[in-house]
Amino acid sequence: MTFTLSPPPALRLLPGMTGELAWTEDRGRGDLTVPADAVVADDGGVPTVFVFDPATSTVSRRPIDVGPCGGPDRLVVRGGLAELEGLRPLGMELEPIYGQNEIVVASIGQFVVNLLQSLAIVIGLLLLFMGWRSGLLIGFSLLLTLLATFIGMFLMGVTLQKVSLGALILALGMLVDNAIVVVDGMLVRMARGEGPEEAACSVAAATQWPLLGATAVAILAFASIGLAPGNVGEFCRSLFQVMALSLFLSWVVALTAVPLLGVLFLAGPSASADGDPHDGSFLRLYRRCVQACLRRPRLLAGIVVVSLLGALAAFRNVPQSFFPPTTQPYFSLNIWKPQGTAIEETDRTVASVEAFLRDLPGVRNVASFVGEGALRYVLNYNYESPNSSYGQILVEVDEPIEKVIADAEAHLRRTLPDVEFSLVRVMTGPSRAYSLEIRLRGPDASLLKSLARRCEVLLRRHDDARDIGTDWRQPLFVLRPLLAEDRGRRCGVGRREVASALQWNFGGTSVGLYREGDKLIPIVARPVEAERLSAEEIGNVQVWSDSQGGYLPLRQVVSSVETVWEDPLIRRRDGERTITVQANSVRGLAEPLRREIAPDVGALELPPGYSLEWGGEYLSSKEAREPLGRIFPLCLAGMMLLLIGLFDSIRRALIVFLTAPLSVIGVVVAFLLTGQAFGFMAILGFLGLSGMLIKNAIVLIDQIEIERAEGKSIGEALADASVSRLRPVVMAAGTTILGMIPLVKDPLYSGMALTVMGGLLVGTFLTLVVVPVLYRLFFGDETRG
Repeated sequence: MTFTLSPPPALRLLPGMTGELAWTEDRGRGDLTVPADAVVADDGGVPTVFVFDPATSTVSRRPIDVGPCGGPDRLVVRGGLAELEGLRPLGMELEPIYGQNEIVVASIGQFVVNLLQSLAIVIGLLLLFMGWRSGLLIGFSLLLTLLATFIGMFLMGVTLQKVSLGALILALGMLVDNAIVVVDGMLVRMARGEGPEEAACSVAAATQWPLLGATAVAILAFASIGLAPGNVGEFCRSLFQVMALSLFLSWVVALTAVPLLGVLFLAGPSASADGDPHDGSFLRLYRRCVQACLRRPRLLAGIVVVSLLGALAAFRNVPQSFFPPTTQPYFSLNIWKPQGTAIEETDRTVASVEAFLRDLPGVRNVASFVGEGALRYVLNYNYESPNSSYGQILVEVDEPIEKVIADAEAHLRRTLPDVEFSLVRVMTGPSRAYSLEIRLRGPDASLLKSLARRCEVLLRRHDDARDIGTDWRQPLFVLRPLLAEDRGRRCGVGRREVASALQWNFGGTSVGLYREGDKLIPIVARPVEAERLSAEEIGNVQVWSDSQGGYLPLRQVVSSVETVWEDPLIRRRDGERTITVQANSVRGLAEPLRREIAPDVGALELPPGYSLEWGGEYLSSKEAREPLGRIFPLCLAGMMLLLIGLFDSIRRALIVFLTAPLSVIGVVVAFLLTGQAFGFMAILGFLGLSGMLIKNAIVLIDQIEIERAEGKSIGEALADASVSRLRPVVMAAGTTILGMIPLVKDPLYSGMALTVMGGLLVGTFLTLVVVPVLYRLFFGDETRG
């Protein structure tokens, strides 16, 4: 037979297996034989056959050989199920229901394609606007930085996965910033008559510390992501590691390889063929615009402040979310029968729904679980605890998943009105059956349920709310026999005998254990179905009496059987009774629904000793943001100290810092135009975006100081410096913006991409005008002594 190899483990090799070993890719084949007395284990990441030789009392090791094709270190056997056919009971079929290995391989492959697309876009933009020589030079420096980054990632143990690859795509446009500044400075100096070597040395010496400071600020902007404690830092740490490594290497390459290659490639008659690079119709128009703004700096500053305040006010209209669903063709259907339903009845309901789904067009595969959720087949799977009234169906589709979900939901509402259900797609982040939760805490169960019903009424008033209920679910109708103590004593029957009799008749009694391997299975004895009494005949249940030496009917020792409603599920948090009102949003966005009902929920009068708090997606998002909120102020303080040390001036550092909020205008406009939800990854993008804008402002302020050092007036220095840095700043922003285009299609990174693209587009052009205006407002017309 053939054993198929693929990266993730799926089946352990068993002694006695023989056959041909094959790769999932076309890498060749090899022979595999596992001796019957062998042990197959992992040896340093390589599947190895260990064989004990009794004659010599030695153990030989033989790594699994795949022939001349070679292969990665971690090889595992995915196939081989045919060898177990003899152990499979008749009627049982083994089918995979979730191939995460295939999903991961496809996802990483698509991300590599996105990375190559971004690389092509960045290099194409450089060739188009910087000229073929400069573009090739900067493009080569980008490739050199990427290769060095891959080496650094290998040494640091950072693997290629969606977060690290996304960081590379995010960094692509930023990795050329330093090289663009150096190349543009060389072109300007060479156009003014300097030699290539002199221009390279002068530019490298003049820009090394400002570029290092700007790079350090950009790294600090991402530091809060990687240094945040808890799950956020663990999930996003590789993003910070890749960004920090690649940005630092881009500075090293820009000050070493780029000047050297610039001397070789930029030298010659063509270097100054176009004259002064700062003399052009567009640059002259930009100069006049800057000069006009400098004549009315307070007016422009007022317009920017009003625009910023308007953007902050409009941000409330941007839909909010935590993490979006993935594009994986899977969804899970959670089914709840009324609480207390026998598992056999739940099984019948789940089987009927499963049969419908199998015949539904677009459904490829269906797997059902009754009584509890499936084993954790993906990290963010939301496991449901054992419950006889619960069932779950995992569905794989090959058509648009939204249509299949809509058809399934319509069928359930039409045919199973007594069933509660929720349809949940595989999420890119934490997964929840209910995205909106209201938690009520207090000592009295009846009062908690009354408050919960009031919250349910508020939710039912909104058309966007669905799947409304509580985690205490429905109360149960309970029969409670009341033991007549005097009769019981005369008959020799107590509470223990009554409880044992009821357990034996209705549920069965454990009489032993059956050992199967390392599992202990209880042996339960109970009457055959024909002899079991129903609840209506509870008085005829036979109770053993030691004093009588026989059985008595239950009605002889009980005074009555009362019927009561009882809560089968009473949840507690921190030892305190807590009932959670749950719901989902029809639109799939829980935060807008929460904001709509928050005033009404907050107006509920709670008795002393009772509290209300929000859970669900809101709490998950809050807990994810809190670590960032603790770390980011420290990063801001570090940026401020760097800027003060770089410019030896608090005023210049403040000018640079004041440019960061300008991106809010572009971010809000981008999300309002696209209608996309602002989520957690967008927050991470905004943190990095602040570093990008500060980096551009540092380059511009540094050039202003250079111009002023040459003895120019402050107005002339501001205009000349703005024109001088226009092309590097715009090119740096343009490569970053266009390089993010492939990420717009990815569910995980689309919010981050939109944040960076919109914020950087508007923020960059505002920076080119606002920084000179702020400089004029902060320094007036003072001259440098």
